[in-house]
This record gives sequence, structure tokens and C-alpha cells, in this order.
Amino acid sequence: MYAAGSFVGRDAALAALTRALDRVARGRPGLVVIEGVPGMGKTTLIDRFLSGAPEVRIAQVRGLAAETLVRYGVAGQLVRELTGRSGADTAILADEEVTEVGGRLLGALGTGSGPTVLVLDDAQWADAASLHALGFALRRLESDAVLTVIGTRALDAGGEALPRLVEALRGETVRLAGLTVPEVSELAAGYGVPLSEAAARRLRTHTGGLPLHAVALLRELDPQLLARTRGPLPAPRSFARLVQRRLATGTPELQRLAAAVTVLGGTARLALAAEVAQLDDPVGALDAAVAAGLVEHRREPGGDEVRFVHDLVRAAVLDGLRPAHRVALHRRAAGYLDGAAALEQRAAAALVPDPALSAELAKTARQEAAAGAAEVAVHHFLEASRLSPEPDAARELRLDALETLILSGEAVAARGLAADLADDLAEQRDPARVGYLRGHLALLDGRPADAQRLLAEAWQWCEPAVRPRLAALIAAQLSQLYTVAARNADAVTWADRVARYAGDDPRLASAGAATVLAGLVFSGRPDEALARALPEAATATALRTGRYDDIAGRGLVRLWTDDLAGARSDLTLVTDPGRADRPLRVRLVALAYLAETE
Repeated sequence: MYAAGSFVGRDAALAALTRALDRVARGRPGLVVIEGVPGMGKTTLIDRFLSGAPEVRIAQVRGLAAETLVRYGVAGQLVRELTGRSGADTAILADEEVTEVGGRLLGALGTGSGPTVLVLDDAQWADAASLHALGFALRRLESDAVLTVIGTRALDAGGEALPRLVEALRGETVRLAGLTVPEVSELAAGYGVPLSEAAARRLRTHTGGLPLHAVALLRELDPQLLARTRGPLPAPRSFARLVQRRLATGTPELQRLAAAVTVLGGTARLALAAEVAQLDDPVGALDAAVAAGLVEHRREPGGDEVRFVHDLVRAAVLDGLRPAHRVALHRRAAGYLDGAAALEQRAAAALVPDPALSAELAKTARQEAAAGAAEVAVHHFLEASRLSPEPDAARELRLDALETLILSGEAVAARGLAADLADDLAEQRDPARVGYLRGHLALLDGRPADAQRLLAEAWQWCEPAVRPRLAALIAAQLSQLYTVAARNADAVTWADRVARYAGDDPRLASAGAATVLAGLVFSGRPDEALARALPEAATATALRTGRYDDIAGRGLVRLWTDDLAGARSDLTLVTDPGRADRPLRVRLVALAYLAETE
């Protein structure tokens, strides 16, 4: 599954196997079960473990789906592997008793010298009689140096025999999860595809971290496509063929339901999907789709829900839809929805520039950004850019998307989108705005000297009277930089400029006010800071209008003037994880200081 030298992660699982082998070498037989969904890397992990254990005898067999009903099929493989012989003397007859076959396995285990590792992979397909015989043999090991390693999709995937075997032998179970974002990045590097953290996160989300699918896409796709941080990725070709075969052999109703759920995002209320798919018998279509292993059905309070079993299934179905069919489905879906959901469907149905739709998307994106819904706002800004017929306007909308991410404090996502928009950021048509964006990115990256230089240059290009909001944004970042550098007078000067140019934007004005408070405290004027802090009676209004910096700033002033209870109250207000409108930047600062109030 992995390229040579590119095995990544699984440190805990390898450590568990190594510890078990160490115990076996001291005369304590053991059993380790490696559990994980298909494609999670169970076989690769076992092979990696065995490659690091050269001094042991290895007997490795595998269950086969076609041989699940072959009595003693796995037991026969084990005897041949352990004895190194084949023929009539190792044959096991189907009518033999479990105890007799178990005794032969026990004898075969005793034929070697030194530790033995017995591997049964894909145990969910092992026949029950073999598992019973294996259990009979393993239960009779006392000080024998035998480690049994079983790989399976799930303990209960093949009936009751395997769970009983593991329970009887008190085996250790290691459950494999998907690769992490850093591990996906490391895996990609092993294939010569360097990915940013944001691009690795995109690939990890798309594949669920399953090594099989991640590796397939690393082999199949253009590195430039993989390096992007946004936009859809296809399903691996082999997976897509499997899904398409299941669709092709299904009923027309199944096919229509799958197509409808696809355009609805992969998860939908069954009633809505049935309307979009124009189904007379939605239950029958759902039953067929569940039986085909494509979707799952859930009973939710708001109505029955249907969703694909994996995001890759949706990608495979989407790739198989003809453009005209897909457009028709999106338009039909828009007719059953309203608000942002309908707008999303209309945008998905648009394949050519549409200035009116672009303007509507941009307006919605600005409203979402103001409400703190950064991620969906970014998506709508980029959709508005895609549908804009004017190149300059399209570029500005892309920069709006980047600015939204930057202001939200989502550093990883902002860096990823900035990489995608490298050409836009390289243009010098608007050095003030580009300089501000690059300077703010430098600040997020922890490069304060670069940030100060870029922001100062942006200020020189900016005409505050003409572009007051941009002037306030630049001033806010310079104020923060000078606050961190303990240049309190400069910090207050730039914070006052924020207040001067922020206009009626309460969040932006709030950011400058908080910096002024910090500068006053650090310059030895705490009483003046308290006097200028947000009045207690204005707290509810500040929450309603998004002036979270004002509340956090007051909390910090209270902390630094030893009002711990007041500081705790303020900082708790702006760290509520259940409120998406609290900017990440403000939440992180507040969380950093909240512990000091205890």
C-alpha cells in the first residue's frame, strides 16, 4: 500500500505489537487483534511489524470471502504454514472434530524453535470451525513462545466465533484510526508530493485518513490539484469503478436517489431527496441503496435522513453525473429550498458567468462574514468570483475570501488559500490591499519584522480618507505589533487611528479600543484604562453587535488591575465554544489569559 520508505504513523500500534512479542519471548503466549475498516492499513501494519522481527518463525495466512463456508479452510493453511509441508499428511477433512483439528494445530505450533508469530489476516472471513480449533490450541499454550496476531474489520464482522476466541484468550485489541493531518502530509512527501498543512487537511478530510484511498489519489492525481486547499477531489479510480458498478446494477429508483443525495451535499432528509429524485416509492429506493452498501438511513428528530456511507461515495457518484443532469438536479433542488440553501443550489447549477448571481453571492458572503461565519463566507466569496464576468472584480472577491479567513484568525486555512491565490497576491494593481493581506499573513506566521515592514508599506500606499476601512485594518495590525513589542505610545497612536477610520464597523472599532486599553495599562496608566473600558451596562449591546474585543479588552484590564472575578466573567463571555460568531483570534487570546484568573 505504501511506497518504499513511506510508512507513516501507527507508532502506538507497533509499540503494542512489540510489547506483546517481548512478553512472548519471556514465555507468556499472547494475542493481539488489529481492528480497522477496509483500507485502514491493517495488513501493511502487520507486515511492517514482521519486517522488524527477523528472529521469529512466521506463519501467515488470510481469510477469503469465497471460502467462509469451507470448513477448516483456514486451519489447513495454518498447519501447512507451521509445518512447511503439504499433501495428504497435512490435509484436514471437513468431518473431523474441532478437538482433533485443534490438537493438530497445537502439535504444529510445537514443531519450531524460538518464538513463533502466527498471523491470521482478514479474520472476518475465516470459517467458524477453524476459529474454534485455533481457540482450542491456543488455550492450551502455557509457556510457549507464541504470539497470535489477528487482523479483522471488526470483532463481530464474521459472527460469534472470533469475539469468543478473543474473549477466552484475553486478547488485546488495537483499533486503527485514520491518519492524522501531519501523517497524511508525511505520506504525501514519501510520494514526492509536498503538501501544505491546509492541503493535507483537505486530503485527509476527503479520504477519512484511510491510507488506501490517500495513496491511490497521491498516485493518480496531478500534484498541482492535490496542492490546492479548496475545491472537490475525485474518488480513487478503483473505488469509483466499484461504486459505479453497484449503481449500474441497481434499480433506476436507486440511481435517482443516489444522484439526488449527491447534489444535496451527501446528506439529506429522505423526503427532500425523494422530491428532487422524483420518486414514487422512496422507501424502496432507500432499501435498495442501503442493501448496495451506498447509503445509511438514520432516524432524526427533524425527519428520516439518508447519507452516503463515506464522502468518497458521493465523489464517485458526482463524477458519474453528466453536466446537464447535474445542473437540472441542482435547479430542481433550489426550488424546494429557500435562503442560503437555495442560493447554494443555484450557484452549483451555474456553469457560466452570471453577474446577478455573483452579486447575490457576494452580498450573502459579506453578511456571513459579519456574523462570524467565516468558512461559509469564504466559500460564497469564491463562488461569487467564479461567476463574475469581470476579471478585476473576480480578483477582488478572491481577496475578500482571503481577508475573511485572515480576520477570523484561521491561520492554517488562510495560509492555504494564500498559496492558492499566489498569482493574485503577486500582482501590484492594489499594493495597499495586497500589502495589508501579506503583512497580516506574516503576523499570523509569527514573522513580526516582515509584518511590520509590509504593513508600513501598505499604509504608505493607502489613502485613509478614500479607503477608511482598509486604513483601519492596517492600523489595527500595526497597533497589535507595537503592543507586543512594548512600544506602548506607538500602539496607542495606531489604535486611535483605528477608531478614527473604523466608521460604523463595531468589530473593527472594538479591535482598536482593546489595544488602546492594553497600551495604557502597560504605560503605567491603569486608572485611565479602566475609565476608557467598556461600561458594564453596555455589555449586552457589545455582545449583540459583535464588539468582542471590547469585552476581552476590559477583561484584560481587570486582570492586570487584580479584579480576577471581573476578568473571569469577561473572558468567559468571549470564549464560548458554542458560538461561532466569536472570532478565533479573540477566543485564543482570552483563553490564554483565562487560566490566570483562577
